[in-house]
Amino acid sequence: MIGRVLAGEYEIVRELGRGGMGVVYLGRQRSLDRPVAVKVLPPSMVDSRERRALLLAEARLLARLSHPGIVGVIDVLEDDGVVCLVMEYVEGETARDWLGTHGPDPRRAVAAGVAVCRALETAHGQTPPIIHRDVSSANLVFTPRGEVKLLDFGLAALSTRSAEAAGSAPYLSPEQAQGSALDARSDLYSLGVVLYELSTGHPPFGGGGEFSIAYRHVHEPPPPPSAVRAGFPPDLERIILKCLEKQPENRYRDARQLRQALESCVLQPAGQGETASMKRIAVVVLVGVLGLAGLAWYLRRPPERDAGTPAAPALNARTIDEAARQAILAELTALRDAYTWGDVEGGCQAAARLSRADLAPLDPRERTEYSQLRFKVESAQKKIAAASELAVLAHTAQAQARREEALLLARRAFEQLNSAVEDVSRYTWQNTPLGIDIVNMLAALEPPGAGQVASATWEAALLRAQAGGRASASRRWPNCAASCGMPGRAPRRPGGADLPTGSGPGATQRGRSHHRRRRQRGTRAYRGAQLPRGPQDSGRAGKPGDHRRPTARTGGTAPHRHAGHSAPSDRHPQGSGQPGAPSRARRR
Repeated sequence: MIGRVLAGEYEIVRELGRGGMGVVYLGRQRSLDRPVAVKVLPPSMVDSRERRALLLAEARLLARLSHPGIVGVIDVLEDDGVVCLVMEYVEGETARDWLGTHGPDPRRAVAAGVAVCRALETAHGQTPPIIHRDVSSANLVFTPRGEVKLLDFGLAALSTRSAEAAGSAPYLSPEQAQGSALDARSDLYSLGVVLYELSTGHPPFGGGGEFSIAYRHVHEPPPPPSAVRAGFPPDLERIILKCLEKQPENRYRDARQLRQALESCVLQPAGQGETASMKRIAVVVLVGVLGLAGLAWYLRRPPERDAGTPAAPALNARTIDEAARQAILAELTALRDAYTWGDVEGGCQAAARLSRADLAPLDPRERTEYSQLRFKVESAQKKIAAASELAVLAHTAQAQARREEALLLARRAFEQLNSAVEDVSRYTWQNTPLGIDIVNMLAALEPPGAGQVASATWEAALLRAQAGGRASASRRWPNCAASCGMPGRAPRRPGGADLPTGSGPGATQRGRSHHRRRRQRGTRAYRGAQLPRGPQDSGRAGKPGDHRRPTARTGGTAPHRHAGHSAPSDRHPQGSGQPGAPSRARRR
């Protein structure tokens, strides 16, 4: 393309950049001898005559936009199969590059937000309204003259006619992530993300894959800017959080209302009120000087100390090392507590802080414990992120009526969450919004007439996850029943009998120890509510669900109760020699 002249008017000079929306070249308009930006659209957007005609028509509509804050479209042309948009060439740096050079600045964020709102007012006021759909820090340019320009206006709207996705994952509005209809308030959400980024240094949802970020836009509240940056202006935080509301009706009505809110919270420029400030500073300095003079007189007095009062310990290398050790031990305790109580996010944060510290004060056992806990919480975090991505894919397949694919993806998402349960103690998927969402989707996608049989697999997976006592018995079955879409009803065993509410394997320490011993003996792995049968049970007739094992003293058989069930009322007294009498050894 370099050196090519398009339509006899625009000469391609050099490449400026490329992305999913095409390649941008620096060009020269021969008739006016001025620089222009030429964007060559990708073939996927113009692969048919009808789509090419539609793109050209919509691009000409965009060319009528005229505003100082919008990079205007000069021409739309097609030359030998190449479809191009000729746009105004703007010198400057993007907001993302500026942030990397200068760091976060709430004052700069407010000024940029006001300028973008003015540009959006013009676009949204067209008939029909023109939605940008990709407001991001990469599409804002700060010029050397202090202007703010909005790039690629409307190109994301054009791409929705093709198979390409519009928008960048960190800036997607919830309705955009779900593929719903968009209006002007979607751009206000994306602008709120930009304000958050320019004020704190990063978007509210970052890290993980694109599907994981999109899921968080839809389901998770953004962390308040004041929790990320100390001393954050309260008025600006209120504006940003209102822009980031999940429901469009809870955001600002339009760009004009948002602009007025930003203009009212602009910080007072430095230098105003300087006289009053200098007077206050002078008074403070005078009081400080007088106080220091009195302190100097007092310190010149000879020290008076009782003979029985011990001197304060000297600050030496030993006390400094001990202080460093205590600080590292505090972080290790935070990591240990996060692992114990299933706080995956908090555990990863504690592990990250420890990874930046010098672990020399720790002994080998403590360093080994840190390595093991860090591996477990980070592994669980990766599995939860993978489960969220699979859940988004399953929702997409479900919305497009691809039932079998959606069911497969939902089951894989459940398996990832169930695997995370094995990594982190007390972490239970049924107490997370993601877990409830996946189970509800599974319940809706099960084939008709196969509800109990098909659901037994993920109910059994829940029981296996809880067999180690990772959730309190008081919240075990009610939450599961509600998650499975069966309010007021406990899950069923694959064998047929209902399990009582409030019961389940591993509900007590005795039950956990028993099942651990059975696994160590090499018996068949415990599978949900289906109790294992040992060699002593083979060939013995019995009632369904009446699994027996030998007692310690008599060699007879006794019913094997689920751990956590209440004791039967007709238990034989200890030492009676009856088949059901428990031994002292087993009670211990």
